[in-house]
Amino acid sequence: MLGVLVNTAGAALGALIGLVAKKGIPDRVNDHLFQGIALFVLYVGIAGALDCQNAIVMIISIAVGALIGELIDLDKWLYKCVSAIENKLIKKGKAGQEAASGSGEAGSLEGKQPVSFTDAFVTTAILQCVGAYTVVGGLQAGLQGDYSLLFSKTGLDMTSSIILAASMGVGVLAASGAIFVVTGIIVVLAQYLAPVLPDPVITEMMAVGSLVIIGQALNMLKLTDMKIMNFVPAIFMPIAVLPLYEMVTALV
Repeated sequence: MLGVLVNTAGAALGALIGLVAKKGIPDRVNDHLFQGIALFVLYVGIAGALDCQNAIVMIISIAVGALIGELIDLDKWLYKCVSAIENKLIKKGKAGQEAASGSGEAGSLEGKQPVSFTDAFVTTAILQCVGAYTVVGGLQAGLQGDYSLLFSKTGLDMTSSIILAASMGVGVLAASGAIFVVTGIIVVLAQYLAPVLPDPVITEMMAVGSLVIIGQALNMLKLTDMKIMNFVPAIFMPIAVLPLYEMVTALV
């Protein structure tokens, strides 16, 4: 779990740096930095998606995974959970300010919040927990004890956390917990999933995950408004779709 801990700590440290630097960075600079990160995320997504070896498997995985995600409505449940946390934090902040000032009016929150805690958390969690680095890095660490990919991912997550926290706020810091949970689960379960995760399956999972990353980048650039979380189940569809596809084509 060393790689997971380092990755989580790096992302959290980056977020803290971004929150501190936020006060000295003009909004227009934050906007440009955020757009720059979005373009980089788009590049990472496109590069990963081009590794797809079977377009039919990708299409089926996206379609079935999106259907499952939409039926469950993962996006709705995630936003509800994170919004509940946000509301508790806001109430706690109001109570603290009122206690310090002795006046409800003086303690009201009047600061501008261009991006909500929920949006910041979800955007960062998707960026840092979905894709080739997370899947392959977690599998490599769990199966071989090799943390090299997770260590390199730490640099990317730390950099993106600095910029995202400076432009989106404290929700980015909270998202570092998602790295620990998601990557940790992959590492722990990797040894049990090894028999059904040959290299071709991992390749297709990475490609589908990268396609989801492209969707997130488009949302970050405000070109689309997709429910990205509802596409997350698609990342795991190649585990079943690829063997079935190979079985069917072998019979034809």
